[in-house]
Amino acid sequence: MSFPRWRAVFHPALLVALAAVAPVVALLCVPVLPTHDAPKTLYAAHVWSHVTEPGFASEFRRTDALTNLGFPFVYSALERILPWRWAYRLALAMVVLLLPAATYRLARAFDPRRAVLGLVGVAAAFHWSVHMGFVNYATSVGLGLMTVAVAIEARVWSPLREACVYALLVVTALFHPVGGQFAALAVFAFRVATAQKGSIVRACGATAIFCLPVFAITILSRDALYDAQQKGLIGVETWRLTFADRAAGLFKVFMGGPVWRSASLLATAALGIAASTAALARRRVDERDLAVLAIVGYGIAGTCFAPMHTAGWEFMQPRFIPPAVIAAAVLIPVERFSATVQRVSAAALLGLAIGSNLWAASMHRAFAREHADAFAGLGRPSEPGRTLLPIVARPEIVARRDDPHAPVRHALPLLNLGQLYGVDREAIVPYTFSYIPEIHLIENKLERLSRVPRRDYAQYFRADADPEVRRAELVRLGSFGTSFDDVLFYGTAEDADAFVALGYEVEFRSGGLFIGQLRGCPTTVDVVGAVPGEVILVGWTPSSRVVHTFPVSGPSQRIAIDRGSCQGLWVSVEGSALGTHRICDGGNERGAVEAPPGADSVSCYLE
Repeated sequence: MSFPRWRAVFHPALLVALAAVAPVVALLCVPVLPTHDAPKTLYAAHVWSHVTEPGFASEFRRTDALTNLGFPFVYSALERILPWRWAYRLALAMVVLLLPAATYRLARAFDPRRAVLGLVGVAAAFHWSVHMGFVNYATSVGLGLMTVAVAIEARVWSPLREACVYALLVVTALFHPVGGQFAALAVFAFRVATAQKGSIVRACGATAIFCLPVFAITILSRDALYDAQQKGLIGVETWRLTFADRAAGLFKVFMGGPVWRSASLLATAALGIAASTAALARRRVDERDLAVLAIVGYGIAGTCFAPMHTAGWEFMQPRFIPPAVIAAAVLIPVERFSATVQRVSAAALLGLAIGSNLWAASMHRAFAREHADAFAGLGRPSEPGRTLLPIVARPEIVARRDDPHAPVRHALPLLNLGQLYGVDREAIVPYTFSYIPEIHLIENKLERLSRVPRRDYAQYFRADADPEVRRAELVRLGSFGTSFDDVLFYGTAEDADAFVALGYEVEFRSGGLFIGQLRGCPTTVDVVGAVPGEVILVGWTPSSRVVHTFPVSGPSQRIAIDRGSCQGLWVSVEGSALGTHRICDGGNERGAVEAPPGADSVSCYLE
């Protein structure tokens, strides 16, 4: 076979386009892509787009956020013409495919033959941050690299190219500041390196001015997160990393999954760094190399010195890895290799790209099979504007840093299941990105959402959990349904049965998933002997949570509980002195009297 035919078969654009089918398949092979935070971003985008509708308008308002805007804009535009699930899929396709496209364009800016390195971007399409659901960040990385590619394709910029570069910088920062930071640094380095002696001040000044929006958004976002942490809205603790943590993180929080996914790309990046170092020693680098090396240097610095969490910004350090690795990889001078080495390299990269995405597809399919019930209720008709409390009673909603069996470290794809149903049902749900108006698109008015349980109950639903403690926790969680129109529950089928038995009417049920409303069992509470200033407390047996409180109005008081637990209530009286309790006749160690399951009344006679 002649070389021209080989060259046609191994044409970079053809190879990258062929390989890019793999991440698309991995995305579309499941009903919903399993990610950690993407459902919360989706819900914020959906509410932002529909905030003028009566249901959402009663609870949310738009904000003047300056970042995290990109994904919502794309989703909202698509959702106007498509069902939400397809709009969501296509928006995620943008996230996944932009990195391969940017890598291809950046490599091609050096030499058309180097464009085969776009396969590195395909292999990295489903990197760790994508499975974590950091969709605005992941898109900003792709856009940032695309911005650098447009910048370095021409040593001398035309007015149109200059306008495009600066516009792309701003758009990148509107998605997320990190991608904008990398791009701004590279563009500035390129302009400094290419500026003529007489125009260096103008070039550098203009570049600095047009890069200011990126850093302004960064500073405003940082200050907003710090302020939210000081107010107690977020409670992220700084997590300092040791050198061993950082080294291990290259294989755990860069790509996720088996080690070979990260190791292969890290080896490619190391080869690029070695090649550029050798070129620097021989002074054979040009302005394009310097621009890309600025990305590599900034990424390495962040990887080596940034903490994992800081000032409300979770998972800070891993976000420096993907841009550095991709930028380092495109420094490999493929065009200098022999034809045979080029073909072998192309074949190896093609295999890596397809293999990496096949693993992602298999992981997605395995998750979808294991949790098919969790998504079975999507697409059912419902009344919009109702409040929905999601309860995911599964051990998988708590991350374990050292869990060797987790396919993607720290990712909890079930944690935000309720946000998907919130979009599907046009419902008002808690646990949303709506509490920091400087960086969140929507703000919660807190007019219809009552107290909700902290999502720290996963340990009670492990296989080795104490059955009595598990039952008490189910009852406690079920009692929150008194303040919501609807409740979504996902756990084991046995736990779902126990939850329904509390008095829930099932709207939809599939295995361990049910959606329903609390109808409860009407119960009459009689309290005799209390005095004004005391408070009557009512809870659900055996949980200790206080569900209802009533001020004492007289020595004999009757209260009607419309939606009480069908598995029993307890009643006690809190004394006028804070923290003191009166003792009901026949009460337990807390002084409370309990009504057995099915009882329609309970009486507390105070001693």
